[in-house]
Amino acid sequence: MGFFNLFNKPHLDNVELAYQLLLVDCSEDPKYKNEVTKILNSLPKDKYGNWDRELWLKKVIELADAPNTPKQRYILSTAYYYLGAKYRKEAIKYLSMYIDNGIWNGLFLYAPTHTLYDYQKQNLVNTIYWLADCYEKEYNFNLALSCYEKMIEILPNYPSGYTGKAHLLVKQNNSKKCLDWLNSIKNSNLYKKYYYKDGLNNTIEDNEFMITIDKLLKETEDKIKKRLCL
Repeated sequence: MGFFNLFNKPHLDNVELAYQLLLVDCSEDPKYKNEVTKILNSLPKDKYGNWDRELWLKKVIELADAPNTPKQRYILSTAYYYLGAKYRKEAIKYLSMYIDNGIWNGLFLYAPTHTLYDYQKQNLVNTIYWLADCYEKEYNFNLALSCYEKMIEILPNYPSGYTGKAHLLVKQNNSKKCLDWLNSIKNSNLYKKYYYKDGLNNTIEDNEFMITIDKLLKETEDKIKKRLCL
């Protein structure tokens, strides 16, 4: 019997326990919260009292088991992404599997109803952003660029896809192409203030998209000027 198997109680659902362990301190269910605490307390600590991150995430992966459901695929992809460079190929595998086979609706049980973006789509583009980040760090720039463009396609007024694409184009020495693209966005109907209702039905103004595009334009212009001066 493995050391961690001591914590697998028959009355607990291991996949739910994996999710609660991934959340660490966010569980509101005492049954799972107590079990999460036991697991974390069993992990080796560094001199600052922090538990071993790799062992924590490997325990999450062990409990999640096979990628049979959207929930399991979400947990596995998140854990492998959090594990960093050493497990990047696994992260790419499970992130792709999660994105391509339907996202986990359980994430949206407590979703806010007053945000600017569709919460389900926002979760999807955030996951695609993780995949793009993995591809970029593996120097697979074409696939990373495709991910950023997919994010923009899904949520055209969500800034993260634009930031990722702009930075990648500049990294590939395509600053002029990036500048032309950003100017086309600034001259489009997307470049405007957006409005949504908060939880008290107050109208909230959101200009984050405009701020992001302006910032990216300035960064790109500065890069071009700097290169011209070399």
